Order: sequence, then structure tokens, then C-alpha cells
Amino acid sequence: MAEGATITVQDYTAIGYVDAMHRLCIGCHAQKAPELQKVDLSRCTTCHKEERAIIASEVQVRRNRGAEEKDNVILQILGQHSDLP
Repeated sequence: MAEGATITVQDYTAIGYVDAMHRLCIGCHAQKAPELQKVDLSRCTTCHKEERAIIASEVQVRRNRGAEEKDNVILQILGQHSDLP
């Protein structure tokens, strides 16, 4: 462990930044949508204002294959940091 480090990394497996943001943001947006009365809150255009090509669902499924295992890694990492919201 590096001098001054506050945590010990037990697993260097991590998902990519985009996957992490999508899982964190989309889940929260979907959960908050009814409360805020914003039915489209979890749609892509909430965060992505630029024009984008629509990705076919089977492509998205292939991209997210193994997402559950990746999510477990995120939860383990977050569980090590009690100071995070």
C-alpha cells in the first residue's frame, strides 16, 4: 500500500467509466422519476443532448453481458467506503 493511502485495494477489477455512470445514473433517475413527476428522466436524452445513433437492444444486451458481476464489484468497492453517500 502506498504511503498515506487510506484504503487497501483488494480487487483491481472494475467496469469502465461509461458503464459505471450509466448504472449509477440510470437507476437513480428511474427511481426518482415518479417522485419528481418526470416520466422521461431515465431516457438517454436527459443527459445526452447531442444527436446519437440508437443502439439496437441486442447490441446493448451484448455490451451489458456480465453486468451483474460488474455491479457486484461496484457494490463491494462502495461498501469499503463508509464515507460515500
